[in-house]
Amino acid sequence: MSETDLSRAIRASLVKAGFWAIRTGVTRRRSSRGANSGEPGMPDIYLPGYGHIEVKLPGEEPSKVQLEWHEKARRLGIRVAVVESAREAVETACRWRSEIDHERAMGWRE
Repeated sequence: MSETDLSRAIRASLVKAGFWAIRTGVTRRRSSRGANSGEPGMPDIYLPGYGHIEVKLPGEEPSKVQLEWHEKARRLGIRVAVVESAREAVETACRWRSEIDHERAMGWRE
């Protein structure tokens, strides 16, 4: 299985679990105007309201640029997780949702 296949399976599982899972990535068009989207190191999946998920095949590690992006996001209070399976991704997203629901119940978050 490729990382792309794993990412597709993870997104499908997240959607089935009730999350809005957006595929992200860096796009660079080679033209005189040079349109770009995303940032180098940006995680593979964005869950609006919850955080970002970096997909890696079992045993693989994020690159230096990815780790730098993750750290920058965490310093700003943005959740980032690295996962190796659909189960791990859904468990992570459900934990995030539970944390946010708890914060709302306590009046710490709108």
